[in-house]
Amino acid sequence: MISGAVALLWLAIILAFAYVLVGLFGTSPLLTLLGCALVYGLCIGLPQDAVVLGVMDGFGGWLGTFGLAIAITAVTATILQKSGALAAIGQWATGKVQAKSTQRGHLTRLAALLGFAIAVPSPGEFGYFLFLPLVEDIADASSVGRTRFVLAYAAGIFAAGSLVMPTVAALSSARAFAASLGQTLFVGLIAAIVALVSGLWWISRKNPSAVVQKDVGMDKNSQVGVQTDGQTGIQTGASAIRRPLIPIVLPFALLVLKMIADLPFRPFGSGWVYAWIEFCGHPMLAACLGLAFALLLFRKQIVEGKASSSAAIAGCVEEAIVRATPILIVAALAASFSQVVKAGPLVDFIGRIVPTTSIAGRFGALFLCFVLAAMFKSIQGSSLIAVVLASGVMAAVPPAVKLNPSLAVAAVGAGSLVASHINDPLYWILQKSLGLSTKDMVRSWTAATAIQGTSAFLAVCVMALFIH
Repeated sequence: MISGAVALLWLAIILAFAYVLVGLFGTSPLLTLLGCALVYGLCIGLPQDAVVLGVMDGFGGWLGTFGLAIAITAVTATILQKSGALAAIGQWATGKVQAKSTQRGHLTRLAALLGFAIAVPSPGEFGYFLFLPLVEDIADASSVGRTRFVLAYAAGIFAAGSLVMPTVAALSSARAFAASLGQTLFVGLIAAIVALVSGLWWISRKNPSAVVQKDVGMDKNSQVGVQTDGQTGIQTGASAIRRPLIPIVLPFALLVLKMIADLPFRPFGSGWVYAWIEFCGHPMLAACLGLAFALLLFRKQIVEGKASSSAAIAGCVEEAIVRATPILIVAALAASFSQVVKAGPLVDFIGRIVPTTSIAGRFGALFLCFVLAAMFKSIQGSSLIAVVLASGVMAAVPPAVKLNPSLAVAAVGAGSLVASHINDPLYWILQKSLGLSTKDMVRSWTAATAIQGTSAFLAVCVMALFIH
């Protein structure tokens, strides 16, 4: 196998080649990512069987972790959409916000805050899909273009995913550094808020032709109030949205409950109550329960014409699978690429070259935390893996440096936000959802995540002036 430095050079060449293929020649991302994984593995000297195994493990591992839950969530979303439930919620939420202000910024911030909130208990890709249909319906019914609205939603998820306790990434990093959970929560929350604001600033200032699609919402003169959808018979007023919200809120509530049950002091103990919360709070089972309630509540509304209820439901399932399959496959192939990168010498090479014995003060140590996590993120795509690897390396920093553990956790989390590009599954999920070109994705999403991570690190440096 070649050296780590040569592996880094090969990775840079292949990533550049992938950008050219997808961006300039319109090559399928599916074929591009598969080719990149195979070619890179062979170029760095991995055995042929190891390359194939890495691709299969990455693909199957991602699908096994997120694929089924996302597919079930897609079916639930289709049922809610066909029944008119999402339209009812979207019109009600839009009316409540527009009653206070007609500014687009208010709705964009609403989407960002929604993403920020659900990122805490939910894995990134699953959290994105959980409320995506609702976000799209609100965008379509408002004066905000769908692209800007969805990007703001994703920016909220991205900002909180690696910084706010007790997400998996932040908790793993806090354990590696033996950081105080309370101080880590405070520092990470401040850094995440700064990241969220900076990401929204970039998304909002971009050229509308690149970031904002043509509005397809309701007429400006339309009234949002207590009304009835003519096709479904579902009321859209404030008094009638509780039932449509159940299939959406239930999975989220179960994930939050599981997050609370997993806290170090075990508020629900370790007996049968904890076991059932762990079981019901698994993303796949939470998605199944949401689907079950959607079927229970809206079985009659999705029947069209003389079609039977079973046929209508089967149609919803098929439509959801058709929508979700391209996104799932491309995201899983991005995970395959990441798995091949991890199997090579690059990760160990970066870990060895970090000069942990000659760090000039705590700011230098924080900068190394940030840079190392950013390198791992850019190389293999996963923010969680970047956090775990960077925390493992930097936790060995000599005590003489006096690196504050909570600040180190936040610096690593900030680095893991820089930046989402073609080897990040969420990049392709967004690209497929919005239909943006590679150029527009780089200008909007990749640039926004780079700004988010950099601004979060600057916030950590400011807090380092007061926290020792």
